[in-house]
Amino acid sequence: MKNGNFGLIVFLSLGLLLTSCEGNTDRDWIIANDSSSSIEVTATFILDSGMSKETINSGNSKTITITNQLGGNSTPQAPNEVFTSLLVTNEEGGTFTRDFTLLENWESTIEQTKRVPSNYVHEYILYVTNEDF
Repeated sequence: MKNGNFGLIVFLSLGLLLTSCEGNTDRDWIIANDSSSSIEVTATFILDSGMSKETINSGNSKTITITNQLGGNSTPQAPNEVFTSLLVTNEEGGTFTRDFTLLENWESTIEQTKRVPSNYVHEYILYVTNEDF
């Protein structure tokens, strides 16, 4: 086989390999405590039926869960596709009153970090304030 043909075959094989990769989508779900007291967040999840219990001090935020999807996807994920329940309470015993299942209650950003293969990072932040209790 001639060197030119071998180089062409290697080049085409690498191109096919790179374009056949599916990419990935990561979605970070974050609770930001903008209230004046510590909050406790108890979350249960649909996919793994697990539970998370976190204390978040005033002015801080924590990632509650990260979901992953094979393949690049720019479509927002609905919170009710991730959480079975999300209970937020403050130090005084007040309970979070906004509906966590509504995407409009979360601030979201979606960024394509790579074109080939397509990779996306989504960030969803639920801001908790004193008025939410």
